[in-house]
Amino acid sequence: MADEATVRLGASPVGSIKIGDGQLPVVDPHAVQVVTVDLITEARQFDGICALSFATMVTTPNATGKTAIEAVICARLRISLTGALNLRNLLDQLLKEAMPPKSETH
Repeated sequence: MADEATVRLGASPVGSIKIGDGQLPVVDPHAVQVVTVDLITEARQFDGICALSFATMVTTPNATGKTAIEAVICARLRISLTGALNLRNLLDQLLKEAMPPKSETH
């Protein structure tokens, strides 16, 4: 399966993900860039698709000494409801790992 993906997409698999009983190769033929996200600027759903847009904060000083602050769109995602549920579950798991419950002190 991975050889077929390499030939068809012209990129070597960078990993794989388990789907059902099989492994699906993951390829990155366009070398998608990593973006830093500071804000969610769109969150809506319509007809089974969740639309999310993200922005990064950019500050630009100018000659008058004032600083202009902008939210610059850096990514727009359209996710199926199933994909959105998977994303929510993954984010819940990551947040639980990053922020363990506070232990009670006596």
